[in-house]
This record gives sequence, C-alpha cells and structure tokens, in this order.
Amino acid sequence: MVAYVIFDFDGTIADTYSWFLKNIQDMSRIYNFRYVTEEEGETLRDKTYGEIMEFLGISAWRTPQLAREFRKRAAGKMTSVKPFPHIKETLRRLSDHDYKLGIGSSNSESNIRMFLKHNDLEVFDYFSCGMSLSGKAHKLKALLKNEKIQAHEAIYIGDELRDIEAARKAGLKCGSVAWGYNTFTRLKEEQPDYCFETPQEIIQKLVKRV
Repeated sequence: MVAYVIFDFDGTIADTYSWFLKNIQDMSRIYNFRYVTEEEGETLRDKTYGEIMEFLGISAWRTPQLAREFRKRAAGKMTSVKPFPHIKETLRRLSDHDYKLGIGSSNSESNIRMFLKHNDLEVFDYFSCGMSLSGKAHKLKALLKNEKIQAHEAIYIGDELRDIEAARKAGLKCGSVAWGYNTFTRLKEEQPDYCFETPQEIIQKLVKRV
C-alpha cells in the first residue's frame, strides 16, 4: 500500500513553461547557446533532456551553471507563477486522505516554498530539491533515506521523460501527467505505472488503489 506521493514541481504543480521559455531565450544571448523560438519549443516536447541539451548546444559541464542561473532568476518571481488548474484541489484531497506528500525537484526549496505559501498549498511534508550532478534519481534516493520511506511505499509523479527514468532508478512507482513539458503521447510510450490526463485522475486512480 502506497502512503507517500512525491511530486515533481515545474510542469507538474506549477505552470512554469512560459517563464522557462522566456528565460531560456534571454539566457541564450548571454551564454551563447542556440535561441529557441516558440515553434521550436513545441517540437522539443517529444525529446529527452539529453536531446534538448544537444539541440541547444549546451554541454553537460555547463548544466549546473545554467541551473543556478535559472534558480537565481526564479527567486522572488514565484508569486507570479500559477498552479495548474485543479491541482490545488487534488493535493488537498490527497492530504485529507492521509497521504504524506513530498516534492522532488531540481528547483530550489526556497523558491518552491515561496510558491506554496503564496498559493495556500503548504500541504507537503518533505522536500528534496536543488540541482545534483548525480541526477534526480540520486535526490529521490536521498529523500527516501532521509525520511525513512521504503521505495514500495511511494510513487513519484512528474511531467518529463527523465522523471520516469529517475523514479525507476530509485525503485519507485512512476506516474506521468498530461499537462506538463513532455507530450502525453511521448510519455505513454515509456509505459509509466500510471498516466494522469487530468489532476482529478490522480485521486481517481490512486486513492485506496495504489
């Protein structure tokens, strides 16, 4: 029986895509990587994280630097970011059903907490946030260890192909959402344990059934 539901943040809880695209366009001029048009951004939604970095011309060693820049730009701006429609109700209902909620994200904990406070969504019990050179799976494993959670007790829900990969490497069930960055069609090709077309489906498919 699963008692812990761990969420990705950007693209799963918070609708940050427009902000992300605007800033990646701005940073391309500063850091000299490929500028992405809105049309190109849409075509990248079927790509893996590695394929996107290759398209942009960003080498692996520069990723931490750019991630720090993104977090710096986001600081103080999170109050302008909106949660996806119906996600607030879903999170509150999960909490009401006594699921322990967590966030595993490459965004900073301070940025996420600012967003949650502004949107009256302080329903999360644990966090594992920030960029890791070892990848998101390492952060999820650390979260399980720190919170003394057994992998079979938890599910990780995200919007990207790398979220599925990270969950599996950490030994977690994985769920993919239709409203985030990667397309739902592409996500379903990876056969995650659960596919959620709407936030309401998280309740329908998880509560008392995982």
